[in-house]
Amino acid sequence: MTQVTATDPISRQDLSEGMTRAHSLESNFTTENYLLNRKPDFFVYLYNVSEMAFKVSRPPIIREMVIPGRSGQGMSFEAIEKMQQNGGNKELYILATRFPSPLVAPKANVDSSDVDYYATDTRRFVMDIINPDNLGIDQDAAIAPSKITSKGNNLGAKGVFFSLNNPPAKAEVDAAVTRMERGYRALLDEARTTEAAKPAELSSMLSPEHHSAADYYAEVFSWHGKKVKAVLCNICGERTKEGAAFHKLEDGGLCIADWTRAIKSGVRTRAQAYEATEDPQYAPKAPAAPVAPAVTDSTV
Repeated sequence: MTQVTATDPISRQDLSEGMTRAHSLESNFTTENYLLNRKPDFFVYLYNVSEMAFKVSRPPIIREMVIPGRSGQGMSFEAIEKMQQNGGNKELYILATRFPSPLVAPKANVDSSDVDYYATDTRRFVMDIINPDNLGIDQDAAIAPSKITSKGNNLGAKGVFFSLNNPPAKAEVDAAVTRMERGYRALLDEARTTEAAKPAELSSMLSPEHHSAADYYAEVFSWHGKKVKAVLCNICGERTKEGAAFHKLEDGGLCIADWTRAIKSGVRTRAQAYEATEDPQYAPKAPAAPVAPAVTDSTV
């Protein structure tokens, strides 16, 4: 019987060398390329309204980038917005970075050691960072379940959004918060359903986003306790809850950080606040002066 032996496919040395040149770190950059020297038409800004930070990678343009979380310290969007209205300085969002448009991307050339360049729609590139399953630029687009490659890919449901404005318009921030809250509610519903139907699978299903959702809505579950950050009080030096208006001292007294909130809660009076701070806003209210009756002329 004739014996058949397998042979290696024909080797193309020229193609092999071309691929080597294309991926070589010694490739020549054609700096005279027009795309590298034109001014951007506009910028696309990447923001985050979540406390969570996210790591993304989109080579060759982005090897690794961290989208930071805002400095909300566990406060909900509504609480921060109210604080801002009252003169507070908590941020509703944080700017991660900006990208020029059009976005110039490198492209290896297998026929030479040069690196070619091409221009792409920056909005599409940033949308791919936010959600690779969204093939358009509409951040509110509904993606069919069959088109979702991984439910963890969508950073838009976690608070990340893009804008052509810096700062972003209030409507854009509100829309980003709405998407994040919708995503958070879906995660909490998922956890409730799993806990009731398949409790054995709950621990493997939970992710950091589930805990962030519970913290955001200040909800307590069997799998998530309410976390309160402890800090050193800058008045007395003792440990207390972050953002507390007042706290008990070891000797049984009270340390007041916010007299207005302490008065509203009933633990201190306006008189005590004025005595301690001499702030005019807590001064005793003077009684209204009596108004003399109007004099009428009876001689007509």
